[in-house]
Amino acid sequence: MKDNTKITGDKLSTLISYSKEDDSGLLLTANENGKIVNALSAVSIIDPACGSGAFPIGILQKVVYILQQVDPNAKLWAAKQYSSVTSAELKQEIKQKQERGLFDYIRKLGIIRESIFGVDIQTIATEITKLRCFLSLIVEETVEDDEPNRGIQPLPNLDFKFLAANTLVRMESVAEQGKRMLFEDQSHINELKRIRDEYFTAEPDERAELEVEFKDIQRTMFQMNISGYAKSASDRYKLLSEWNPFENESTSWFDPEWMFGTQCFDIVIANPPYIHLEHIKEQSAYYKTLNFNTYEARGDIYALFYEKGIQLLKAGGFLCYITSNKWMRAAYGKSLRRFFANFTNPIQLIDFAGQQVFDATVDTNIILLSKTKNQQSTNAVIVKDKESIRNMSVYVKQNNATIPFTTSESWAILSPIEQSIKRKIEAVGTPLKDWDIRINYGIKTGCNDAFIINGAKRAELIHSDPRSAEIIRPILRGKDIRRYGYNFANQYLIATHNGYRDDNGNEVLPIDINDYPSIKAHLDKYWNVISVRTDKGVTPYNLRNCAYMDDFSKQKIVWGNLNLKAQYALVNETIFVNAPSPIITPGSEYLLAFLNSNTGDWWIKLLGVGRSGGFLEYKPMFVELFPVPLSNIEIEKQITALIHIRQISKDADEIIKIEKLIDQMIYSIYSFTEEEIALIES
Repeated sequence: MKDNTKITGDKLSTLISYSKEDDSGLLLTANENGKIVNALSAVSIIDPACGSGAFPIGILQKVVYILQQVDPNAKLWAAKQYSSVTSAELKQEIKQKQERGLFDYIRKLGIIRESIFGVDIQTIATEITKLRCFLSLIVEETVEDDEPNRGIQPLPNLDFKFLAANTLVRMESVAEQGKRMLFEDQSHINELKRIRDEYFTAEPDERAELEVEFKDIQRTMFQMNISGYAKSASDRYKLLSEWNPFENESTSWFDPEWMFGTQCFDIVIANPPYIHLEHIKEQSAYYKTLNFNTYEARGDIYALFYEKGIQLLKAGGFLCYITSNKWMRAAYGKSLRRFFANFTNPIQLIDFAGQQVFDATVDTNIILLSKTKNQQSTNAVIVKDKESIRNMSVYVKQNNATIPFTTSESWAILSPIEQSIKRKIEAVGTPLKDWDIRINYGIKTGCNDAFIINGAKRAELIHSDPRSAEIIRPILRGKDIRRYGYNFANQYLIATHNGYRDDNGNEVLPIDINDYPSIKAHLDKYWNVISVRTDKGVTPYNLRNCAYMDDFSKQKIVWGNLNLKAQYALVNETIFVNAPSPIITPGSEYLLAFLNSNTGDWWIKLLGVGRSGGFLEYKPMFVELFPVPLSNIEIEKQITALIHIRQISKDADEIIKIEKLIDQMIYSIYSFTEEEIALIES
């Protein structure tokens, strides 16, 4: 009768841990030991961006470590390996190594042969991975002078284990029906499997024969199936038939069934490359045609590797990656967050924030996903110091928070008290994106040197042509904006707008630069730049389209895109703002108070993206999610009065006192406890 009892999590945790201060929780039974050996002998693991093999070798070492404990003499493991191979030479090798007590050699050989696979686009990477596998086997050998070759076995051939190919490009364009036909002839499939098995330990002369045989079977399979198909399908079949695993060349596509003899894997693990797709525009356009759910033109290639990894998994399998953590909050991560929420079950998320865990120049995280329905219960933790990294398992257990990641909105890892604060804010407030306001970026010129001038240049242009004053407007930069105010730095925008409709629906025509010869002469000095910039209008002299030009003449809230803390200001007069600084229209003292409050700042720190030096991104995508209670007339009057006093006060202590009063009012509105307030203010 089949034993369906499960081994407890505590036992498995103790088993896999290298640090066993207390292994009393292990106490595995003989039946449990057998189960573990059976599971490890059947598991399949792939690294789709294996690089120089750090993860495949790490997996190898971990599996060997587990087997050492549950099967010390490798009896169970050797029996499993012996029964699963078809090669007489390999059977003999297993038997000899078992008799000589080279248990780790048998373990490693079996794991490399059956369980571990790797792909990388660079041939040098896969060659190094193979070399590391070879070295891991060599160290387990012992010299026997009275045996042939002094008892040292020839190294295995790993051409079917680690392949140079573009993991992200699958042969999906091949007619699926036709591809299925290729694999319906089981006799040929069995022959290819036999060749793979025999090739693993084949001598040089045998290898040559097996290579020829492999290619002959490939050709036979395709000759049998390509007739009757369109030329495009036949061409793709030809690509498959010409694939040559025996040459050190990178293939432009990847098909696990054709290359490894298996469709899916139990585990996918990787540290995929981090490359912004906009930096590889030609490749980016190609990846877009492959219909990745996670593709974003300004995204990162690691998002595509996440999706590919899930595709490579068996149902119920597990994926574990370490990547940049930007996807958790950045705009380009929205499609990836949606993909995780809709198509996977996020089990564990560890965010290293600013802690460097290896030689990466970005902040990283580790996520463990399963290819199952989202259970809306992710164990998540932020690692806040290097000491925690040294004892990760303990730290994660003690600091885990359970969070339901179910949407494409920013993924924030919160403690129970932080979750309580967030719930209270969301219960009382309405996200700003649902208010009757507009949140936009300031003006994007595409060439600030040309379109933003100082007071002296303004005076010069107006002196040369008084009409120039009509389209020269004051402008604020992010660094000019401070908390509750701004310092005008005598900077001006040449507002050669591209036309728009005003709030009454009337069409305002684009500025004709020929009407302003003095300004045209100035801009002509920058022709080589303004003529080729992407942010331009009907002519290089015009600014790009901006449908909200009138908003700069209204009461508005402005702020810098990057700050150490909240720096929002209310501006009443006509004044422009330079992107990436954003604006909110219409603005009010009531909304300004919430944005500048400790609560508003806590929200941005919760969702925003951190930069070096402690700076935070105050982007509209984060600000628009801040839930602020819709205006209550009495409260708005009180807040407005306090802000007016603050604006005219010259006493620093009084200003601090007023801001504290505003914060206390907002705390009361959200019904925060003293403990929650202390955390917000920390």
